Amino acid sequence: MEVKIINPEESAEQIQETEMQPAAPAEQQPEPEQQPEPEPERQPEQQPEQQPDPYEQLGLAGDEGIKKVIEAYKGGQLEDYLKVITTDYDKLTAEDLFRMELKEKHPNLSPEKIEILLQDKIEREYGFDDDEQSPGAIRKEMDAQRVRDELKQKQSEYKISRYEEADRQEQDIKEFESFYENNEAIKTFEQNRLLRLGSGDDAMNFEVDKALDMRSATFDPQVFYGYVYDQQSGKMDMAKWLKIVNYAKNMEQVESELINHGKTLGIKSSDAEQRNVTEPIEAAPPSQESGSIKIIGWK
Repeated sequence: MEVKIINPEESAEQIQETEMQPAAPAEQQPEPEQQPEPEPERQPEQQPEQQPDPYEQLGLAGDEGIKKVIEAYKGGQLEDYLKVITTDYDKLTAEDLFRMELKEKHPNLSPEKIEILLQDKIEREYGFDDDEQSPGAIRKEMDAQRVRDELKQKQSEYKISRYEEADRQEQDIKEFESFYENNEAIKTFEQNRLLRLGSGDDAMNFEVDKALDMRSATFDPQVFYGYVYDQQSGKMDMAKWLKIVNYAKNMEQVESELINHGKTLGIKSSDAEQRNVTEPIEAAPPSQESGSIKIIGWK
């Protein structure tokens, strides 16, 4: 407790003023700096698991046709879909086309009511004149063609691309058959059944067995591979296959080597014969009966 000594000379007012003065504030200590709290580590956002595209897995990612088949199947409209893509609209009459158009515009109407609307349309817009050159008949054919074109356009959107690919393959086969039939080398071979092997002065003709069906071997894979498969084991004769591939790749070289090898064997054989030649038997004296020389032979 603070003890204040009062000076008697001080007046009461001075004492009162002194008591009323506020005490000196205590020295404030600086507040410690607050360190920012570390931000919580962000967890990587989990991406939803992407389901594989079944069409892509089947190699049909770009095939809109097959997708529409699946959609039609799921919607219970597969029969209608198949009818759309298999109908030949060029063979339908004008009445058939108008009937299909009415069914598409009014799917809830019964077949009887569709027929009533069809007959009314024909009577009002075209008439029943049998003259094909009448204005009504001409308008009827024009409108029928419009409906036909619309249906064919819709059909092309539903058509599966694999059909187009099959059509191209069939066309390629026809073109190759034409190429085969008109090829001069094939024509010459079928006439003489000869294959020319080698070149230049060393060339020779190899006669092919008439039982070999060249056309079947060309167009039927089973016939061709039947020549390189072992009939007993049912497995491919790889030794024969090696010869086929190498001959196809190095045809001229293989033929040249074979011909040279044949020449070498011929020289050896001729040389062996010359080394083993024996003296011929002397000719018999002339016959007194005929005057001719009789050759008996050689040892």
